[in-house]
Amino acid sequence: MPRVEADDRYRRRRETGEQSRRRTRARLVQAADRLFRERGYAATTVSAIAGQAGVSLQTLYLACGSKREVFRAAATAAAGGTEAEDWPEAVRAELTITTDTVTYLRAVARVVVAVTARTTLYRRLYREAATVEPALAEDWLAVQAQVQAALETVAAQIPSESLRPELDADTIFLTLWTLASPEVYDAVIDRAGRTPAEFEHWLSTTLIAALTLPPQPPPTTRLNAPA
Repeated sequence: MPRVEADDRYRRRRETGEQSRRRTRARLVQAADRLFRERGYAATTVSAIAGQAGVSLQTLYLACGSKREVFRAAATAAAGGTEAEDWPEAVRAELTITTDTVTYLRAVARVVVAVTARTTLYRRLYREAATVEPALAEDWLAVQAQVQAALETVAAQIPSESLRPELDADTIFLTLWTLASPEVYDAVIDRAGRTPAEFEHWLSTTLIAALTLPPQPPPTTRLNAPA
């Protein structure tokens, strides 16, 4: 058999194997997500996840490594709204890049609310799971650091056209980080009884008021008095 043909067959087999592993991992993540939502972290076993996905326990360990890794993958998928491994990148991709400061801040509010709503359950699950598996407490700190880094990038990319000139980069980030925090979202939704749509409206209008120059009134036209 010619060397080139053998190499081509090997490449196709390798690509087919990688695609199969990705599909298997996706099935496991989806199955785990359903079970974590229904049962919580502690009550969800690796055997139940494998059974729900229709694979063997050995396949689960080969594809994901551990229950902790499956949980992290499910949380990542929930945050990004996709199977993306880099969820902050998936979030940034949702933003409409524009030179209009106000439109950008409205887009930020929309994306923040979408991500925070998608991850409400997993934020609670992380806290609960950390009491059962201490290593997940470290994962939760890593997730929070990811959130901070993603918001730092988002804040740095706000178009400067209409930003208040007296605000430095750190003040802009701290304003965004504080107003868009999950704790504020939970307080408004759970304790104040508002809807996600109402929170998005509040967040966008508050960010615009805090960070941008007030709109200038239209110029007035003076009419000359008749001679």
